[in-house]
Amino acid sequence: MAVSRPLPAGPGSEDGRAYETIPVDGGPHSVTVSRDGSRVYLTGVRTGQVTVLEPTLRRVAASFPVGASLYGVAVSPDGGRLYLADVHRSVLSVVAAEDGTVLDETVLESRPFGLAVAPSGARVLVASPLEDAVRVVDGLGVPRGLLTGVDFTVGLALSPDGSVLYAGNYFAGTVSVLDASGIGRLDGPAPAVRLGRVTVGRGPYGLAVSPDGGRLYVAHYPAGPVSVIDTDERAVVGTIPAPDGPRGVAVSPDGAKLYVTACFADAVAVVEL
Repeated sequence: MAVSRPLPAGPGSEDGRAYETIPVDGGPHSVTVSRDGSRVYLTGVRTGQVTVLEPTLRRVAASFPVGASLYGVAVSPDGGRLYLADVHRSVLSVVAAEDGTVLDETVLESRPFGLAVAPSGARVLVASPLEDAVRVVDGLGVPRGLLTGVDFTVGLALSPDGSVLYAGNYFAGTVSVLDASGIGRLDGPAPAVRLGRVTVGRGPYGLAVSPDGGRLYVAHYPAGPVSVIDTDERAVVGTIPAPDGPRGVAVSPDGAKLYVTACFADAVAVVEL
């Protein structure tokens, strides 16, 4: 059952902004929304399961086990496949979004964290913080390349046209703005091309871009809040207070709602934007 609560005011936030919390077992870590908005997918860090929400009904529709400890999640543009980062097994899983059937698994050289899918679905980006890198795989999970020199990045997000990659630098308290226009041609390792950097403060973790590309939302773990970045100005323009242990963020396709995982509270918050 969803519980309505007022969201307290914070620097740059709007007084009285409301949110609901939906209980989700297993330590919800990351969250993503299907392109048609009909499904919200969350990963469980303690259970290794995926939880599926029906956003209009604010309820859990299904759950299925996949791995040991799931971190990142991303959905293919056609909504048919989920990509899941299992940090304990160092595995990228490709599963059927409908029922969790494992279609393929790729063992990676280093533990995967955040994920992002190119608009075409042909490439998936995998944060590899222990390598200071971002791995590039194809839609089946086959490794294709490596962007190097990305400072301990945990969360990733792509601009709507796929040309810009945002990477949260967890210990530096910044978000790197990287050129992603060549990821489809990448073959092997290559240094990441940085277009800019935004200082956001302690612990940038999950990232999400608004459908129009104008805003980037950054969850700060473990204590919050969610920073709001103007992507044209490349500057923080506000913050949204977040519930306990925010790790993952996602924006609904219509740009009206922000989903924020509350890992410590075993819940996901639905914030009206």
